[in-house]
Amino acid sequence: MKNMFRKTFSGLALGAVLALPALAQEVRIAVQCPAVPACSDWVYAEDFAASLREGGMEATVFVGASLGKDPEIVDQLSQGLLQFGVTNFVMIAQVDPRILGFLAPYVFDDSAQFFRATQDTDSPLLDGIRENMKGQGVMIAGLPGLGGQMGLFNTKKDVASVADVEGLRLRAIDATQVKLFEAWGAQGVVVDMPEFAGAVQQGIVDGYFNPPAVPLIFKHTEFLTHFTNLKVARLSAPR
Repeated sequence: MKNMFRKTFSGLALGAVLALPALAQEVRIAVQCPAVPACSDWVYAEDFAASLREGGMEATVFVGASLGKDPEIVDQLSQGLLQFGVTNFVMIAQVDPRILGFLAPYVFDDSAQFFRATQDTDSPLLDGIRENMKGQGVMIAGLPGLGGQMGLFNTKKDVASVADVEGLRLRAIDATQVKLFEAWGAQGVVVDMPEFAGAVQQGIVDGYFNPPAVPLIFKHTEFLTHFTNLKVARLSAPR
Protein backbone atom coordinates (compact mmCIF):
# COMPACT_ATOMS: atom_id res chain seq x y z
CA MET A 1 0.00 0.00 0.00
CA LYS A 2 2.84 2.35 0.88
CA ASN A 3 4.07 2.95 -2.64
CA MET A 4 0.54 3.68 -3.88
CA PHE A 5 0.31 6.95 -1.98
CA ARG A 6 1.70 10.32 -2.80
CA LYS A 7 3.44 12.77 -0.46
CA THR A 8 2.12 16.29 -0.04
CA PHE A 9 3.15 19.16 2.19
CA SER A 10 0.72 21.05 4.31
CA GLY A 11 2.10 24.50 3.61
CA LEU A 12 4.70 26.60 1.90
CA ALA A 13 6.13 29.82 3.29
CA LEU A 14 5.94 32.65 0.77
CA GLY A 15 7.44 36.08 1.25
CA ALA A 16 7.09 39.21 -0.86
CA VAL A 17 10.03 40.15 -3.09
CA LEU A 18 9.79 43.75 -1.94
CA ALA A 19 12.35 44.90 0.62
CA LEU A 20 11.31 45.07 4.24
CA PRO A 21 9.33 48.24 4.93
CA ALA A 22 10.50 51.26 6.82
CA LEU A 23 10.35 51.15 10.61
CA ALA A 24 7.10 53.11 10.71
CA GLN A 25 5.29 50.61 8.47
CA GLU A 26 3.58 47.51 9.82
CA VAL A 27 4.81 44.11 8.69
CA ARG A 28 1.77 41.94 8.02
CA ILE A 29 2.16 38.17 8.39
CA ALA A 30 -0.65 35.85 7.27
CA VAL A 31 -1.05 32.30 8.63
CA GLN A 32 -3.89 30.06 7.48
CA CYS A 33 -4.12 27.95 10.64
CA PRO A 34 -5.61 29.15 13.96
CA ALA A 35 -3.53 30.50 16.82
CA VAL A 36 -2.76 27.23 18.59
CA PRO A 37 0.62 25.88 19.77
CA ALA A 38 0.12 22.69 17.72
CA CYS A 39 0.43 24.76 14.54
CA SER A 40 4.12 25.27 13.81
CA ASP A 41 3.25 27.86 11.13
CA TRP A 42 1.62 30.07 13.76
CA VAL A 43 4.46 29.53 16.27
CA TYR A 44 7.00 30.46 13.59
CA ALA A 45 5.01 33.56 12.59
CA GLU A 46 4.72 34.75 16.18
CA ASP A 47 8.45 34.21 16.77
CA PHE A 48 9.23 36.10 13.58
CA ALA A 49 6.93 38.97 14.58
CA ALA A 50 8.49 39.12 18.05
CA SER A 51 11.97 39.37 16.51
CA LEU A 52 10.83 42.23 14.27
CA ARG A 53 9.34 44.07 17.25
CA GLU A 54 12.59 43.66 19.17
CA GLY A 55 14.28 45.35 16.22
CA GLY A 56 11.94 48.33 16.46
CA MET A 57 9.46 47.37 13.75
CA GLU A 58 5.71 46.92 13.94
CA ALA A 59 4.50 43.40 13.12
CA THR A 60 1.08 41.74 13.24
CA VAL A 61 0.16 38.10 12.68
CA PHE A 62 -3.21 37.45 11.02
CA VAL A 63 -4.51 33.90 11.62
CA GLY A 64 -7.22 31.55 10.38
CA ALA A 65 -7.49 32.90 6.84
CA SER A 66 -8.65 36.25 8.21
CA LEU A 67 -6.95 37.97 5.25
CA GLY A 68 -8.47 35.62 2.70
CA LYS A 69 -7.97 32.22 1.12
CA ASP A 70 -4.66 31.06 -0.36
CA PRO A 71 -5.06 32.73 -3.80
CA GLU A 72 -5.94 36.01 -2.10
CA ILE A 73 -2.88 35.77 0.14
CA VAL A 74 -0.59 35.31 -2.87
CA ASP A 75 -2.31 38.17 -4.68
CA GLN A 76 -1.73 40.47 -1.67
CA LEU A 77 1.92 39.40 -1.56
CA SER A 78 2.41 40.18 -5.24
CA GLN A 79 0.85 43.63 -4.77
CA GLY A 80 2.98 44.46 -1.74
CA LEU A 81 -0.06 44.62 0.54
CA LEU A 82 1.27 41.71 2.60
CA GLN A 83 4.91 41.14 3.52
CA PHE A 84 4.89 37.49 4.61
CA GLY A 85 2.42 34.65 4.21
CA VAL A 86 2.08 30.90 4.63
CA THR A 87 0.09 29.07 1.98
CA ASN A 88 -0.01 25.65 0.33
CA PHE A 89 2.21 24.37 -2.46
CA VAL A 90 -0.60 24.63 -5.03
CA MET A 91 0.03 28.36 -5.23
CA ILE A 92 3.55 27.65 -6.52
CA ALA A 93 2.47 24.76 -8.76
CA GLN A 94 0.19 27.13 -10.67
CA VAL A 95 3.27 29.13 -11.67
CA ASP A 96 5.86 26.36 -11.90
CA PRO A 97 4.69 22.72 -11.88
CA ARG A 98 8.22 21.53 -11.17
CA ILE A 99 7.49 22.07 -7.47
CA LEU A 100 5.43 18.86 -7.67
CA GLY A 101 8.67 16.95 -8.00
CA PHE A 102 9.34 17.63 -4.32
CA LEU A 103 5.98 16.06 -3.47
CA ALA A 104 6.58 12.69 -5.09
CA PRO A 105 6.20 9.71 -2.71
CA TYR A 106 9.11 8.69 -0.53
CA VAL A 107 11.71 10.75 -2.36
CA PHE A 108 13.23 11.89 0.95
CA ASP A 109 14.06 9.58 3.86
CA ASP A 110 13.29 12.20 6.50
CA SER A 111 12.82 15.93 7.08
CA ALA A 112 16.56 16.53 7.53
CA GLN A 113 17.26 15.20 4.05
CA PHE A 114 14.42 17.26 2.57
CA PHE A 115 15.66 20.46 4.15
CA ARG A 116 19.24 19.80 3.04
CA ALA A 117 17.94 19.53 -0.51
CA THR A 118 15.81 22.67 -0.39
CA GLN A 119 17.24 25.00 2.25
CA ASP A 120 21.02 24.75 1.93
CA THR A 121 22.42 27.85 0.25
CA ASP A 122 24.47 25.76 -2.18
CA SER A 123 21.48 23.66 -3.30
CA PRO A 124 20.41 24.62 -6.86
CA LEU A 125 17.19 22.57 -6.85
CA LEU A 126 14.85 25.52 -6.30
CA ASP A 127 16.70 28.16 -8.31
CA GLY A 128 14.49 28.05 -11.42
CA ILE A 129 11.28 27.84 -9.39
CA ARG A 130 12.32 30.81 -7.27
CA GLU A 131 13.01 32.87 -10.40
CA ASN A 132 9.56 32.08 -11.83
CA MET A 133 7.88 33.08 -8.58
CA LYS A 134 9.84 36.33 -8.51
CA GLY A 135 8.28 37.07 -11.89
CA GLN A 136 4.92 37.05 -10.06
CA GLY A 137 6.22 39.49 -7.45
CA VAL A 138 6.62 36.79 -4.79
CA MET A 139 9.66 34.99 -3.43
CA ILE A 140 9.82 31.57 -1.80
CA ALA A 141 11.15 31.98 1.72
CA GLY A 142 10.98 28.30 2.62
CA LEU A 143 9.20 24.97 2.19
CA PRO A 144 7.95 23.98 5.66
CA GLY A 145 6.01 20.86 6.49
CA LEU A 146 3.54 20.53 9.31
CA GLY A 147 3.28 17.97 12.07
CA GLY A 148 4.82 14.61 11.25
CA GLN A 149 4.36 11.88 8.65
CA MET A 150 1.31 12.04 6.43
CA GLY A 151 -1.64 9.72 6.93
CA LEU A 152 -5.26 9.18 5.93
CA PHE A 153 -8.02 10.36 8.28
CA ASN A 154 -11.69 9.53 7.82
CA THR A 155 -15.02 9.23 9.62
CA LYS A 156 -16.20 5.97 8.07
CA LYS A 157 -13.90 2.94 8.37
CA ASP A 158 -10.47 1.47 8.97
CA VAL A 159 -8.17 1.60 5.95
CA ALA A 160 -5.53 -1.13 5.73
CA SER A 161 -5.22 -1.47 1.95
CA VAL A 162 -5.85 0.53 -1.20
CA ALA A 163 -9.10 -1.43 -1.69
CA ASP A 164 -10.38 -0.05 1.63
CA VAL A 165 -10.16 3.50 0.28
CA GLU A 166 -12.83 2.79 -2.33
CA GLY A 167 -16.02 4.70 -1.70
CA LEU A 168 -14.51 7.37 0.54
CA ARG A 169 -14.92 11.06 -0.28
CA LEU A 170 -11.68 12.85 0.56
CA ARG A 171 -10.97 16.53 0.85
CA ALA A 172 -8.48 17.61 -1.82
CA ILE A 173 -6.47 20.82 -2.06
CA ASP A 174 -6.49 20.93 -5.87
CA ALA A 175 -7.38 19.04 -9.06
CA THR A 176 -4.08 17.13 -8.97
CA GLN A 177 -4.94 15.63 -5.60
CA VAL A 178 -8.45 14.83 -6.87
CA LYS A 179 -6.83 12.66 -9.57
CA LEU A 180 -4.67 10.99 -6.95
CA PHE A 181 -7.69 10.03 -4.84
CA GLU A 182 -9.54 8.81 -7.91
CA ALA A 183 -6.59 6.52 -8.66
CA TRP A 184 -7.04 5.06 -5.17
CA GLY A 185 -10.73 4.42 -5.87
CA ALA A 186 -11.95 7.32 -3.73
CA GLN A 187 -13.66 10.56 -4.75
CA GLY A 188 -11.79 13.82 -4.27
CA VAL A 189 -13.59 17.07 -3.48
CA VAL A 190 -11.73 20.39 -3.35
CA VAL A 191 -12.54 22.00 0.01
CA ASP A 192 -10.72 24.83 1.80
CA MET A 193 -9.52 23.80 5.25
CA PRO A 194 -11.66 26.36 7.16
CA GLU A 195 -14.71 24.79 5.50
CA PHE A 196 -13.74 21.16 6.13
CA ALA A 197 -15.75 20.57 9.33
CA GLY A 198 -18.92 21.88 7.71
CA ALA A 199 -18.27 19.76 4.63
CA VAL A 200 -18.07 16.64 6.82
CA GLN A 201 -21.34 17.52 8.56
CA GLN A 202 -23.04 17.96 5.19
CA GLY A 203 -21.70 14.63 3.89
CA ILE A 204 -19.59 16.31 1.20
CA VAL A 205 -16.38 14.65 2.41
CA ASP A 206 -15.42 11.86 4.82
CA GLY A 207 -11.81 12.73 5.56
CA TYR A 208 -8.45 13.98 4.31
CA PHE A 209 -4.77 13.17 3.73
CA ASN A 210 -2.68 15.16 6.22
CA PRO A 211 -0.02 15.06 8.95
CA PRO A 212 -1.25 13.96 12.42
CA ALA A 213 -0.98 17.51 13.77
CA VAL A 214 -3.69 18.86 11.46
CA PRO A 215 -6.75 17.42 13.28
CA LEU A 216 -5.32 18.79 16.52
CA ILE A 217 -4.76 22.23 15.02
CA PHE A 218 -8.24 22.49 13.53
CA LYS A 219 -10.08 20.54 16.29
CA HIS A 220 -11.21 17.70 14.03
CA THR A 221 -10.38 14.93 16.49
CA GLU A 222 -13.98 14.54 17.70
CA PHE A 223 -15.30 13.33 14.35
CA LEU A 224 -12.25 11.94 12.50
CA THR A 225 -12.36 8.51 14.12
CA HIS A 226 -10.07 6.49 11.82
CA PHE A 227 -6.41 7.08 10.99
CA THR A 228 -4.03 5.15 8.73
CA ASN A 229 -0.38 6.06 9.27
CA LEU A 230 1.07 5.95 5.75
CA LYS A 231 4.43 7.27 6.97
CA VAL A 232 4.69 9.59 4.02
CA ALA A 233 7.30 12.23 4.87
CA ARG A 234 8.51 13.23 8.27
CA LEU A 235 8.33 16.99 8.21
CA SER A 236 8.43 19.89 10.62
CA ALA A 237 8.48 23.60 9.95
CA PRO A 238 12.00 25.04 9.56
CA ARG A 239 13.21 27.70 11.97
